[in-house]
Amino acid sequence: MTIFRLYLCAMGITLLLVVRYKIVSSADHALSRRVSWKDIKCVPGMVITSAMDHVSDFIWHWSSSWLRLLGLHYAHYAVVVEKEGRLYALEWNGYAKDIPHDHETVPIRYGTVYLQPLRDYLRQLYYYHPSTVNVFYPKHRTNLPFRLDWIQEIDREGYFHCIVLAYRYLAKAGMVPDYASVVPRLAKYNPISIRQGLISAGFRERYFRWEK
Repeated sequence: MTIFRLYLCAMGITLLLVVRYKIVSSADHALSRRVSWKDIKCVPGMVITSAMDHVSDFIWHWSSSWLRLLGLHYAHYAVVVEKEGRLYALEWNGYAKDIPHDHETVPIRYGTVYLQPLRDYLRQLYYYHPSTVNVFYPKHRTNLPFRLDWIQEIDREGYFHCIVLAYRYLAKAGMVPDYASVVPRLAKYNPISIRQGLISAGFRERYFRWEK
């Protein structure tokens, strides 16, 4: 009987989280502007975050399923940098994946840092990934260069994920505040804290929904 009650409790909590996720997702859709991937304004220093729109995606994208269920579904981050006059999406990924366009990789100790032409990256999100993206634009026009030494410094600091890379990279450029904390680094940099840091630094938040 105890096991049955625990099962019912777990099912109830899961159902509530799923309902909460759908409510948050619906709100995002209401706030978002429908665009094509070609219509996204692209500037150095912008941060691109992505979300899953369907509960069924949890089955396949298990690594961040609970983040999304808890309402932290914009859990993947990329920062836009400039290299030789072109814009690129700089992102970390902890698993091997096929990227259907030309890109560069930066060897690190854990996972891989990818440097992808920005328009190709947006097109890939449009065709293969979630239909809602959240973009943070810097307050002022800036030149954010690709700096291999910054990536290597972040790597030497310890294991990191996509949020750590994006935020620490911006911090090294002096674009966002980065306060000391007793919280472990992987927990300090999370979808809530990085959003607060970006907003406090004057970044403008924009929701976009792909026009299919």
